[in-house]
This record gives sequence, structure tokens and C-alpha cells, in this order.
Amino acid sequence: MDRSFMRSKKTEDDVIVDRATGAFNRRRLDRDVAAGVDPFCLPIATLVLHVGNIEQLGKLGTAPVDRILERIAWVVKAAVRASDTVYRDGDSSFCVRMPKTTDEEASTVVRRIQSNIESTPLLTDSKITVSVGVAVGDPGQVSNTAQRAVDAASPVVIVHH
Repeated sequence: MDRSFMRSKKTEDDVIVDRATGAFNRRRLDRDVAAGVDPFCLPIATLVLHVGNIEQLGKLGTAPVDRILERIAWVVKAAVRASDTVYRDGDSSFCVRMPKTTDEEASTVVRRIQSNIESTPLLTDSKITVSVGVAVGDPGQVSNTAQRAVDAASPVVIVHH
């Protein structure tokens, strides 16, 4: 049998990129966290970003929500380094893992994201809030660092177009 025409079927478990945003998905985040213990124990920053008030757009269908989330993912990916990884962590939230990052470097990324979101049209007439939190910790303490980032999250920008 000629196998050149056979295609492999990808299961949902094989999909690691969020279709709407192009960011890695939660499944990939969980895998990376489980596999990502740094033997040198260099600090890793965890940035969490939550898009608020997006439920209002959900009433219009998924397309407007997907456009906003795609644009925000693009802004975040453009603001981080090549060594950083952006994940869609939930319906309206993102997580960024930034290895070998100091508090100062992480704060610089947050400011860059804020500035870029403020200057990027988000294709909506509704008010969107974006909350960002960041924390730096040891690679073996990812859960603790992520929780500190969530606790530190505050609205950094309100976009109204």
C-alpha cells in the first residue's frame, strides 16, 4: 500500500496552539511547567494578563472576541523576548513565562505591553480592561510565582474605541 497519501490524524491532545490567538494553549503550559525545572535555578518571571469586560462582546458572537484576543496576543508576543513563551491560559487570560528574568526586566516588559495595548486598535466599540501582574521566583516554585503574579495583577489600561 502506498502510504504517501495517508495523513496522520491529530487528536485534540496533540494540538498545543490556540487557534484564535496563535499563542500556545493551557495544555502546552502545563507540559512546559512540568518539564521546565531549571537545573541552574535561575529566576523565572511569570506574567499573567486578564482581559476584562469581554463578556459584553460575547453577546455579538465569537468573532469579535477572537479578534480582540488575537490582537492582544500579538501585542504581548511582540513585547517579549524570543526566549519567552506566551500561552492562552483561559477564555480571556494569558500567561507568559520569562526565564532568566529579573524584577526590573519583568517590569520593563509590563510597561511595554501596557504602552503597546494603549496604542493598538482593538477592533471594538466596547470598553476592555486589561489587568497585568508579574512575579519573579525560582523555577521550582512556578505555582507560587504564578499565584503571586495573579495577586499582583491590577488594571493597567482601559481601552475604549
